[in-house]
Amino acid sequence: MANKKRYNILNELMNIEFQAHYYYIQAAAWAASRNLDGCCNFFLKHAKEEYSHVMKIFQYLVDLGEKATFSDLPKSDINANDVEGIFSLVYEHEVGVTKAYDKAIANILEEKDNQIFCFLQWFASEQDEEMALCRRILDKIKLIGSGPHALYLFDQEMAKIASES
Repeated sequence: MANKKRYNILNELMNIEFQAHYYYIQAAAWAASRNLDGCCNFFLKHAKEEYSHVMKIFQYLVDLGEKATFSDLPKSDINANDVEGIFSLVYEHEVGVTKAYDKAIANILEEKDNQIFCFLQWFASEQDEEMALCRRILDKIKLIGSGPHALYLFDQEMAKIASES
């Protein structure tokens, strides 16, 4: 694989992580506008985590002597009617991120670039954790049902999860 292609893959992943950072901030704004402080804090914490992924890839590119290039953020409007809707959107977003990593890793493996493959394994593990967390949250939403008391309890649970992770 030409070096340029490898670095394009890394830059693409860095931009996907930056988009994820932005997406979580938008989800936090959605939650804040509904006075769901626990959900807002959860999303903001995850936005910071996604930003740390951006910086990890950025630093890796710098360490390799390559240029990190940023693309424009696509306009996205997160709009959901309820917490199940917003967490379903977040889950679908994470599915997309996971697919991007799967594709990138497949390309890197095909070219037998063990150095970048090892680097990307950490991100693959992170995506496994993100997907599992989203599924657990969606399961909790279904378990508690709907209604103002359930929403209050769910928001409290999200505050707890945000403070623990």
